Amino acid sequence: MRTIFLILILSFSGIVALNAQTIYTVTKTGDPSNFDHPYNFDDNLCDPEMYGTLQWAIRKSLGTNGQCIIHFNIPGSGEQVIALNYSLPVITKKLFIDGSTQPGYSTGSPLITIDGTGSLTTGIYFYGTSSCGVKGLHTRNFATQAVQFYSCTGFVVTDNVFTQDAPWPSKLPAAYVRIISSHRGEVYGNHIGVVENGVFPQVVSYGIVV
Repeated sequence: MRTIFLILILSFSGIVALNAQTIYTVTKTGDPSNFDHPYNFDDNLCDPEMYGTLQWAIRKSLGTNGQCIIHFNIPGSGEQVIALNYSLPVITKKLFIDGSTQPGYSTGSPLITIDGTGSLTTGIYFYGTSSCGVKGLHTRNFATQAVQFYSCTGFVVTDNVFTQDAPWPSKLPAAYVRIISSHRGEVYGNHIGVVENGVFPQVVSYGIVV
């Protein structure tokens, strides 16, 4: 696989601290409706279909004091695809999503794929927060951007794969990573716009828009 190695440092530092974090673990690939399968912070009251999903883990993190990290331990071998039916909650706190925790992961070959199915505008959206980011994920098929940081500081995007299977429908300049009014960020070691055999697809977009 061809690697695009980009280090984007918008200011000095920008390392996500991994001490004293609360960890939530994603154990299933589903993305149920919060209306039909309501989330509750109390896991005993949370709908079983919602519990253990990526949506659940983000919501739990948003309701938890202090910095959080999301791990993955989805049963089965090989790629695990989380095909999103609904937009993920906007992340407004210190949260790091680490796909490299999925058993069997190796650098450059993520096992966790987050698929926007061509219908969702944004994949993972960080807003007004710090010490946040994503690692070891494969994101694909979002209409405008796969990952967005708005008014964030100290963020990291590393060891991810970004692809797009279909033309970008958005009127905005499409991007895999969009950074707006943010600083102290690091973007490095990602595979941007390539498929597994190293061939650039015909779908054209910007890798990173700042």
